[in-house]
Formats: sequence, structure tokens, C-alpha cells
Amino acid sequence: MADRIHEVKFPGDGDWTVLTSYVQHDSMELDELLMNESYRAAKDVYRFVIQDYTSAIHNKFYSANDVILFRALDGATEVFTGKIDPNFRQQISYLMRPLVLEAEDNSYLLDEPVQASFTYPALVAGAAYKIFDSGDTANSIIHLLLTAAGYNIATQIAEGDEAPADITTTIQHVAATAEEITHWEFIDDILHFHGFVFRWTADGKYTHVNWAPAVVVAAHTFLADLTAVKPLSITKKENDFDGVEVEWSLLDSISGARLYQDQSVPTDADGNFTGLGIAAGTFYPMNADVQDIF
Repeated sequence: MADRIHEVKFPGDGDWTVLTSYVQHDSMELDELLMNESYRAAKDVYRFVIQDYTSAIHNKFYSANDVILFRALDGATEVFTGKIDPNFRQQISYLMRPLVLEAEDNSYLLDEPVQASFTYPALVAGAAYKIFDSGDTANSIIHLLLTAAGYNIATQIAEGDEAPADITTTIQHVAATAEEITHWEFIDDILHFHGFVFRWTADGKYTHVNWAPAVVVAAHTFLADLTAVKPLSITKKENDFDGVEVEWSLLDSISGARLYQDQSVPTDADGNFTGLGIAAGTFYPMNADVQDIF
């Protein structure tokens, strides 16, 4: 079997640097999680150790001031795609000591806070957006959030067997304020509420999985006379809810306070505002900022 290929791309480099010949074969470790115990998104991690590497590579790692892109391949097939943070620690002596490296999957751009406040749809009376609609990405919440985080939705969404299914459920209004929430938290909350969790494929593309399907379909079937080489372990845990947390705002009254003033409403001959009628079921002004909380 050919050696697994390990490559990194240092900040500012146009080409990949091959580390394959420096990797300790018994050091490779891949941790994959569909989701955590709370049915929330979790990161996949790939760990390995390099030794007997050149001083040029050593200097590249220690001079990096941004994330280092990483990929591992078996032949032409990606096993893992992600990034290595430029944080390292090792012992120094007259020999080049082994360097322990840990890569996280390609979800790292979602860790950044939302950079610009947004409201979908822009107007309260606008058509509600779908959660994930591959046929109308301009009105698809997840597509818009991935784009805002820095992903190219034309090339970084999984295809084929791993392609994410459309989630045609609509949300009447969603909004976020800049720097108050990360893209990861926003997407994870929306998907979790509707029974989905997102993850990143081995070739570094977005997908999501329904962890609460209406119908459960067996992925594998064991033959009646099959003897397992190793015993199978199955665990069932009961969900135990010990309470409900309820939050609300206390109401108070203030007299004589002006809530809103619009200079464009009609006035009488003395210059007093005569008011403007608001029809039942409508909002004023039309571009008022209203948020759904879920």
C-alpha cells in the first residue's frame, strides 16, 4: 500500500508542500464525529507527527502567522481536508525533534463572528426564506450564511451521495447583529431546531444530516448465521428531563413617553400632527426591524 500523502499550504504560498516522507506511520489518528451528545455539530480532527524534516520546513511552520491549510490523501482520494493553527510547542536540542500536528476540518471559517448585521428577508412583509434550497440560493438561509463566512457555495457544497438534502421549511424572519454571534452558532441553532446537523466531508465540503428522520432505514444488514469477529456493543439511554427554563421580560408602564415620531405624517393648520391610521395586520413603518426568536 502506498504511503498516505500529507500536504500543507503555508500562508502566502501558491503550492502545496509535501510532508509524506517525514510522517511517522504509527502517529496518524483521525477522529470523526457526526455530532456531539447534544445533537450539535462537532469538529473532525486529524493528528500526526513529523520527524527528520528539513530546517526550511521547520522555519515555515514557526514563521506562519495565519492558518496553514492541510489535506491528507490516499492516492487521489481525500481522507481529510482542513487547517492547522500556527501554534506549536516542541523540545529543542542538537537534533530536530518530532513535531506534533493537529488539523481541524474545513469548518474553521464558521468560527468567526458575523461581520455584518443582516435580516432575512430584508422587509417584514417579504417572502419567508427557506432553510436550505439548492435551487434558489439567493433566498436560502444556509447558502447566504456560508457565503458571508467566506465559502464558495459553487464549489464547497458536497455533491453526489454526500450532497445535503434541501430543507424547504421556511422561517418568516431571521436576523443577527454583527459581532454578537458566530456563523457556526447561527447555522447550528437553525439546523438543530429542525432535526439536522451540519458536518464537513473528507474533501472539505459542507453537508448536513437529518438526525431525526420520520422513517429510519437500515444502513447495513447482518446475516442470521454471521459470526462477528469482534462483539458489537449497543447502548440505549433514556432522555431524562428534570425541568423547564422559562425566560420573560417584566412589563411596566410609562406615561407621556414618545415612542416614535414621523415628520411625514399629516398636520393641521396649526402644525399639530393629526396622526396616521394603521390598518389591522400591517406594520408601520414598512421597514421596521422585527425579529423572530426561536
